[in-house]
Amino acid sequence: MTIDHRTMPKPFTGDIIERVEKLSTTVLSDAMGEGAMEHTMCPVSSKVNVIGTAITVRMEGGDNTYFKKAISRGKNGYVVVVDSQGDVPNAVFGEMMATAAKVAGLEGIVIDGLVRDTDVLSKIDLPVFCKGYTPKGPQKGGSGEINIAISCGEVAVNAGDLIVGDSDGVVVVPRERVEEIIVKAEMKMEDEEKHLQEIKDGFIELNW
Repeated sequence: MTIDHRTMPKPFTGDIIERVEKLSTTVLSDAMGEGAMEHTMCPVSSKVNVIGTAITVRMEGGDNTYFKKAISRGKNGYVVVVDSQGDVPNAVFGEMMATAAKVAGLEGIVIDGLVRDTDVLSKIDLPVFCKGYTPKGPQKGGSGEINIAISCGEVAVNAGDLIVGDSDGVVVVPRERVEEIIVKAEMKMEDEEKHLQEIKDGFIELNW
């Protein structure tokens, strides 16, 4: 089955982005108690910080056709999040697609799968997270779907969810919980800053 949904999720407003820019994936994950992608999802590029609205892609058979379609539809404010459907031994993203994503204005790429051309990806000004690398290129003949519910890094992702990535990894905040989670994360960050200052002042306790 191939599904190509035309409706794009509405990107988050500047106010939300500005607040999240002050938060780390660690405090967001702690505030949710979930939502962090598995540790195998690692940054490839030197630019790792990313915040944006999810465009979701599900691929089958290592065919990245629908991944390309999602990139061509991308623009500022969006992050393409890809479910490659299991342990596909092919790279589904490389230099040409990364260049296209950068030109399109996408905020970043998150792939539950493999990439190639890592020398280029490590230098490009585009956050890219993936599970590993291989020189083997994508297959053809599979199918795909765009902007549906997927799993990436063992976490459920829906089109329109908030994606936040940094050097510690990637966190997915469900769209309907964004305000709630940001408030909790802001409170936790404030509390941690207070305890950190107490530690620096010599008040070291085991119950922080």
